Amino acid sequence: MAEKQTPSFPREVYSITVAGSMNPRIHHPQWYRVIGAISEEELQQSLKERMAISPIITQFSVESARFAVACQADRWDIQTDSRGGTNRILDIAVKVFQKLPETPVQFYALTAARHLDTLLSNIKEELAKLMVGLGIGFPEGRSPGSTLELAVAADEYLSTLQVQPSMLSENAVFVSYADQFQKAGIGPLSSVGALIMARYGAYLNRADEVAETVVSKLNARVIKPNDTGQ
Repeated sequence: MAEKQTPSFPREVYSITVAGSMNPRIHHPQWYRVIGAISEEELQQSLKERMAISPIITQFSVESARFAVACQADRWDIQTDSRGGTNRILDIAVKVFQKLPETPVQFYALTAARHLDTLLSNIKEELAKLMVGLGIGFPEGRSPGSTLELAVAADEYLSTLQVQPSMLSENAVFVSYADQFQKAGIGPLSSVGALIMARYGAYLNRADEVAETVVSKLNARVIKPNDTGQ
């Protein structure tokens, strides 16, 4: 009997999303090669891997370069499962929308989602304790799962932070931090690529700081033997 394979999940995913009126049919890997967004080798790899091209959705990936592209009628996404790949997905996003200046864009979003180890033995219980500690009526007891989510509007963007137990281990926490930049009105946006490029570096710094703070605050909840007074 063949051994059952355990699904593997990336420990981190970084993505760039552009929402607006898209045409999935043009987002063939060959077009990305023509505009210089991918190399000939990457084109050939993408054609051999799982790919979907239709009027409804286009999806392709280049495993060696660790990025994947998806385009639907109302949004375009690119993601990587490596922090080292963030410069690459930024470069592709910029080149794509430099070539599509007529695309009506409503907003674009930058997201970093990570599974991070902590010193805690059970993240589910600790997050539940935090929520019960607010004193606003959360029931007490053994928690099978809990999610903390907060959205805050800054001057130029909407930030959303989500913290929940990781599916990877009992002591890991899942932290997703996203900044959504709203565009006033709908119309040709020749500068969307330039806007993403200008803001991506600062966004990644914020995402790193948020993730580090979450882990640090959770680790601080660990009670050490010397702290008990015994």
